[in-house]
Amino acid sequence: MDCGHEAKAGGAALAKARSIADQMAKGLGTKLGELVYASNRAPVPKMWRGMTVNTMSALVGSAAEKRPTLTLFPQKVKSDATVYAVFSIE
Repeated sequence: MDCGHEAKAGGAALAKARSIADQMAKGLGTKLGELVYASNRAPVPKMWRGMTVNTMSALVGSAAEKRPTLTLFPQKVKSDATVYAVFSIE
């Protein structure tokens, strides 16, 4: 997986965590402070999904010169990230 996708997903997860923490702080009648600690863990990439390989058995004559056909079905790239974030409150 491309590190750029991981960084983008991590940034989005951290922004969401900040938004949730801000709402929680408001519910407690206080203000959200600075980020104290954050960690994340990248998911294991799933590879080879949706790939079909068509091959031919060994043939004699002109048919033997044909090459196997490879058909790919590309999918959109999606990155997920889980973030554990600790914020201070003021």
